[in-house]
Amino acid sequence: MNNRRLLTLFASVLSFSALRAQNPGGIGTTNLMFWLRGDAGITTGATFTWADQSGQGRNSVQSTAADQPTVTTATTDFMNYNPGIKVVANQWLIMAGGLNNAGTTANEVFLVYKELTGAPDGMVIGTEVPGNRSYFYGSGVVQYGNSNKPTTIAPGYVADEPDIFVGKFFSATDAAQAANGAVFSALAPINAPANFTTPTAVGAQPNNGGGYNAFGYSGNVMELVGYNAEIDLTGTERQQVESYLAIKYGITLDSVGTGGNYYNSSGSSVYLGGGGSGYFNDILGIARDDNESLYQRQSHLLSDSVRLYLGATPLATTTNQANTATFSADKSYIVMGDNLGNLCGWGSNMNAKPAAVDQRLDREWKITYNTTANVFNMDITLASCAPFSSGTGNTSDLELLYSTTSPNLTTGTIMANNSNGMTISLSAGGVVTIAGLNSALASIAAAVSTGTTVYFTLASNQFQVLPLQLTNFAAVAEPLTKSVGLSWTATYQTGLASFRVMRSSDGANWQQIGQVAASGNAVGPDNYLFIDPSPLNGNNAYRLQMVNQDGGISWSSIVEVGFQPASSSITLFPNPTSDQVVIQYPGQWLSASTIRLYSAIGETLPLHITAGTGIATLSLTGLAQGVYFLQVKTPSGWQTLRLLRK
Repeated sequence: MNNRRLLTLFASVLSFSALRAQNPGGIGTTNLMFWLRGDAGITTGATFTWADQSGQGRNSVQSTAADQPTVTTATTDFMNYNPGIKVVANQWLIMAGGLNNAGTTANEVFLVYKELTGAPDGMVIGTEVPGNRSYFYGSGVVQYGNSNKPTTIAPGYVADEPDIFVGKFFSATDAAQAANGAVFSALAPINAPANFTTPTAVGAQPNNGGGYNAFGYSGNVMELVGYNAEIDLTGTERQQVESYLAIKYGITLDSVGTGGNYYNSSGSSVYLGGGGSGYFNDILGIARDDNESLYQRQSHLLSDSVRLYLGATPLATTTNQANTATFSADKSYIVMGDNLGNLCGWGSNMNAKPAAVDQRLDREWKITYNTTANVFNMDITLASCAPFSSGTGNTSDLELLYSTTSPNLTTGTIMANNSNGMTISLSAGGVVTIAGLNSALASIAAAVSTGTTVYFTLASNQFQVLPLQLTNFAAVAEPLTKSVGLSWTATYQTGLASFRVMRSSDGANWQQIGQVAASGNAVGPDNYLFIDPSPLNGNNAYRLQMVNQDGGISWSSIVEVGFQPASSSITLFPNPTSDQVVIQYPGQWLSASTIRLYSAIGETLPLHITAGTGIATLSLTGLAQGVYFLQVKTPSGWQTLRLLRK
């Protein structure tokens, strides 16, 4: 009995030691000053406490109820199914201890956060001594030792989306910042650095009088990591920390700054993105890495159009913590990225297929895995341009098209549905589930510890949704009549009811502008013509939606034509304005991708815009009075207009 107790105690000590040894990226605890995780150490009540997981005791607390953050509960506030805290305006926490040890000026801080859309810029974390400061802002800038924050936003920062922000202050002349793995940019402080040993604030700006200013950050904060030393810029240590955070929170790192690579806690690569080319987009990963307390069981894109997850299908859990599926071994990684192709059968990759494949998705994935021992699956929500997006069709025809040697799937191999332990099914809303993806991959290429890579996409051997052949689809601009003529030829139209003509300025937002009845000719061919009497200013994209008599639909390819009327102008009103300004540009699609806003000193400002065709509304809430400059994209370049907020 005593021996059994001794063994139990010994096992407990080992378990406790392993827990204490865990650290972000597995780079060690020597210089680790604090580690605040949204999935650990949060208690609420009279005192809100965010317990430090580094072992340094730098807990962050708030005893005033009105100033306390909230724990994220809505799925929209989760990042990649993981929780955190949410602070609004003047809510904040006070950390026990400064950003580093006494007697040193060095620090490096990693943040994972998402600023609320439309919220004024605020401080996520910072500290201050008289005449000197170290602040990290939600807008993607870091301020060291000077009274005015820099206007340069960190490279790689993405407004209104989750971000990993890194800032370091190592000496009086060595300070830098980065966002989402982008290369550090030099940022020399005006004042000499201070020993930041004063208490640190999370979610509000401290002042050197001992209080806290009303300059609070509004948004979600998921994880904060601080060191009292510089993390190397040439090796993999910084990338190990960034990889841990990126896989956990579903953030794609900058392909230039990281070389396209993701690492485990041992410094071994788990995904090679190829230096920015090919498949370094929409990175998703599920993994178990005990050294860094990473246990990511499910992952999805911000749009939720693609999911990768452990366990049974369908995915029933809305949080990573609620998923009880397990990896059987430590350092298990499955990481994938894509080529940004369409989630339907249209795009530049459609001819990259063997003759036996009738149609395939434009999107392709590169997946790297070092285990297939556990069941994992994939969900794909098809775009509206896919024949099966309505949730109907013969799914027995679906198959995987893959290659183990090349991203060019022209000579790829086909794996049929319901084979090798894999099943492809289709549910409402056009969600395709590849159940048993692990079994399919295991039959393609065995997993090795250094990672096995497969390129694949979803394909079909018979996409016969409509017995229709569409050819010669073209668009021609007619400047004299200020119109665009569309023409096409259709053959084998039995059962076809009509052609709906759709138009878009950006290829993403489509509007029906007309309809042409089908002839119903069983053989054909028949020629069709449609005139768009009011084309958009600039680029016009057109496609046809073919509607069957039983309600089934199919889509044509997309054709584009540029159209420039004799004259067009951009107007702003009211100008001067106080709260918002209306932008008018006849015929042009106005959105965040076609509009820029700058301060008088050239600082890029976040946009809070209601998009539309020909007219859009821009909110100026949170901006100070003064002069701003608005840029609107036109066919001939960016046009700049002066805007005054009164």
